[in-house]
Amino acid sequence: MGYPICQSNLYQFSALPCKYAPLCLFTGHTRYVIMESVTKGVNMIKNKSQASYFMPIMLGAAAILITAAGIIFGQSPLRILPLYVSLVIGLMQARVSRLAPLIGGINSILYSAVYLYYGLYASALYALLISCPLQIITFFNWRRRAYGQSVLLRRLSARGCILTVCAFFVCWAGMWVLMSALGSSYRVLDNTTTLLGILITVLTMFAYIEYTVLMIPNCICSVLLYAVMIPDNPEQLTYLVFSIYSLVCSTCALVQALRLYKAQNENKDKNENKDKGERNAEYQKQP
Repeated sequence: MGYPICQSNLYQFSALPCKYAPLCLFTGHTRYVIMESVTKGVNMIKNKSQASYFMPIMLGAAAILITAAGIIFGQSPLRILPLYVSLVIGLMQARVSRLAPLIGGINSILYSAVYLYYGLYASALYALLISCPLQIITFFNWRRRAYGQSVLLRRLSARGCILTVCAFFVCWAGMWVLMSALGSSYRVLDNTTTLLGILITVLTMFAYIEYTVLMIPNCICSVLLYAVMIPDNPEQLTYLVFSIYSLVCSTCALVQALRLYKAQNENKDKNENKDKGERNAEYQKQP
């Protein structure tokens, strides 16, 4: 059975030149692909034997689609190169790997080169001076809290959650006023993805499990952002493909993080009970 086609999405592409026609089908059922991929990702990661090959297959499929879109729209290989590295990082994030922040920090240098090439100097400075250092710091923080190939996760307190939510909405409102004054396009989605990205980076740096929860709405906003940008800028299809792939990886990362956090708490309880038993035994031996 083929994928259902969204007529409204196809209508948006009716004005595109003929060379874009092969991509209309893909874009027309984007929402179906997202839901189908996420559902399969969640089901398969629960089965470790299936998860071992599902994510590499997703990576390969995303790489092929990004390459095809890059060729069709004549994009520079320099612009697409960081996306290929990001595909690997997404796979590592799905496994909550400690190496993901390290590779991500190095990849930020590649992104800064791309931004410089296109004259996006502010984005280049952000990638080089903020994103890169924060991810490198995250790697060393996670290394100090190592748990196998992953990290010892923790949770925000109720007070921490409330303060974080309040700070986020205050910053969001401030950014909205600023972006409105500057006449920025796609203010809601752009503003939300930017601030969520910063918040996720900070939470990840301190190994708070809530970062995996926030990655999902952030990826959904990214998918929507690139989807609405495509009619005016069809070459954004490469980033739409990557955003869908990231959504699947983020969903898998949440499932894996919850499983990991549960195992860590069980081990902690066992160790505490063992220590308590040893102390009781020593106390009973005393005259």
